Amino acid sequence: INTMLGLDSAKGYQELPTDITFSFPEDDRPWFEYQTGWHFFVGSAFTAAGDEYGVQLMFWQAALLPAQMAQQAGLSTLENQIVEIHFAISRAGDRHYRAKPYVVAGTTGLIGFTPEPFNYALGKNVMRSLQPGSLFPIQLRAWGKDNTQGDDVTIEINLTLNQTKGYVLNGDQGLAPSCGGVGTLYYSVPNLQLAPAVSVLRIDGQEAQLASGKFWYDHQWGTGFMPGGDPFPEVLRAASRLDTPGPGGWDWLAIQFDDDTELTLSALHTNDNAQFYGQTGPGTPGV
Repeated sequence: INTMLGLDSAKGYQELPTDITFSFPEDDRPWFEYQTGWHFFVGSAFTAAGDEYGVQLMFWQAALLPAQMAQQAGLSTLENQIVEIHFAISRAGDRHYRAKPYVVAGTTGLIGFTPEPFNYALGKNVMRSLQPGSLFPIQLRAWGKDNTQGDDVTIEINLTLNQTKGYVLNGDQGLAPSCGGVGTLYYSVPNLQLAPAVSVLRIDGQEAQLASGKFWYDHQWGTGFMPGGDPFPEVLRAASRLDTPGPGGWDWLAIQFDDDTELTLSALHTNDNAQFYGQTGPGTPGV
């Protein structure tokens, strides 16, 4: 329903600031007063024998109604949220396992958050800080079933990640972008090191004890981004009509080198590149 409201879907939600000074770990919390946001962890993990696994875990959150409307409807802050879990494991050279993406409403009581220590839960799936006053070290626990190839394969993780580098503010000091009240706030923490003694993953009941790993953390939230919303000043609303609306979405890639250098690349989807999106099968769209 929110998406069907079109560019007016952003009305009533918390507007984006024109500048911001982040405070950690306070800003690691899910910002439920904005329209949408996500906590995202991705990386590679290795066993002592050298077996490699790629792991992704994301909690994607969206507010059903602007805060004032939710209050009038008798919804608490958590009841006004929906959260979707994205969870996947890829074994190098083998199959990619993607858990069925469940969408959970806050009215079920299955969404929980406490700020100190940080504990963000979607049922039995949890992102939990292990140290007061800091997001890290953080424990990630997730469970799901991949039924994409006709069989039900259970995948699980229980990982602990330690921080080795500081927070990286993306875009213009964390405004990525923020213009006319809409956009996102966005930062990252690269080079999270896996704690081997307490980190395991399981695929179809087979456990892999992990010896090392390197992960990336993203936290991004905002209003008028997903779904798109109009900037509030009239001149910016007019300027946004000068071009044909794009297809929406983006592509994102993280590269973490062995010398502790990290690089991410992202590209918003454009009309010029529309032929390259959503491609399946043996045919390719060319260069």
